[in-house]
Amino acid sequence: ELRNPFRTAYVSMPTLFYWPLSWAMRLVGDGVAGLRLPAAVVGTATVPALYLLARQLWGRRMAVLSAAFLATYDYHIHYSRLGANNIWDPLFAVLTLWLVELGLVSTVEKKRTCYFILAGLVMGLSAYFYTGARLLPFLVLAYVAFAVVVKRMQEPRSEKNLALGPPLVMFCLAFLVAGGPILGFALSHPDDWNARLNQVGIIQSGWLAREPALTGKSMVQILAEQFLKASGAFHVFPDRTVWYGADRPLLGFLPGAFAVLGMAWAGLRWRERRNCLVLLWFWAVIITAGMLTESPPSSQRLVIAIPAVAPVSYTHLMLPTNII
Repeated sequence: ELRNPFRTAYVSMPTLFYWPLSWAMRLVGDGVAGLRLPAAVVGTATVPALYLLARQLWGRRMAVLSAAFLATYDYHIHYSRLGANNIWDPLFAVLTLWLVELGLVSTVEKKRTCYFILAGLVMGLSAYFYTGARLLPFLVLAYVAFAVVVKRMQEPRSEKNLALGPPLVMFCLAFLVAGGPILGFALSHPDDWNARLNQVGIIQSGWLAREPALTGKSMVQILAEQFLKASGAFHVFPDRTVWYGADRPLLGFLPGAFAVLGMAWAGLRWRERRNCLVLLWFWAVIITAGMLTESPPSSQRLVIAIPAVAPVSYTHLMLPTNII
């Protein structure tokens, strides 16, 4: 009976998500297949989107490896066959960051502005789906700021330094145009918009304030334990929820070993824009959707990090070149 796609409903999730579900059910029938079809399409589309992003950052070899990894990654496949909105986050994140990267490397002002406008539109659309996409604006701004600072440090006298004032203004306007209706609802109904975050956030829910008295541990110790549990989601600890419920971490032993090597390689070369991006992306999700929420690791909250895991697992195979 929903008639308004620009508000929230079940567990404070935006209602626009239900329109693609209804279209799919009309197409293939009112059953499980119709319910899961949008997730399957979105999960499949994320594979070529990641290929484009990885090719732009690292080249064809990394793009092929990353796309192959994502296409066969059980964690990604699992959420690509559920009638839930979690799997939309990776697609929006990959497309937004790919368009932003195209804008950063473009030397033609009109093209740069167009790329940033498209990135803003995609990012605005992401606000209508899963909560994890709310991280995207902060991730994009941090990445662009890093790119500008590093570029100016390397070429302080260059007249070709990134002139991003007008493109960023258009980026913000495009984001507000696409996401305006739901963002307007968020401003007028903050309790509804933040209801789920207030339930599961360790600060918002009061969980962090209660734990020291209940456990006898200091707040620093509790936060450290939260961080260890969240950061070990892919390598050490199994999912604590029924959303996925595998009896092992989100990466198996061999992929996990590759990911650790790749993370170390990227960390040593964090000044390269491409490495900084995956590090920012991965750790921002681990902290905001893992450490700062109850019961980490919870796989449904970390889905947006899946595309970042694919390239970071192979960065140690790349030559130490700098493309900034």
